[in-house]
Amino acid sequence: MFTDLQLMALEKRFESQKYLSTPDRIDVAEALGLSQLQVKTWYQNRRMKWKKQVHFCLVDVVVFLNSDTIIYIRIDVKKQYSLY
Repeated sequence: MFTDLQLMALEKRFESQKYLSTPDRIDVAEALGLSQLQVKTWYQNRRMKWKKQVHFCLVDVVVFLNSDTIIYIRIDVKKQYSLY
């Protein structure tokens, strides 16, 4: 179980650093009063959540079939963001 302050600190660090080196993990664990395993596990779980986050947007498409026929289509597009 994590306190609100620990979670806020972990989230803030995660924003700027998605992966922790062993020395960084030790520093974070000591600073927050957590074990290295807790920090490592939190980071692994948070990266999985981050990878699975899906963003949606709407795309308007106009199709001109001929001079008399125009089709307007609105499409929900799912954009998956990856690490790379």
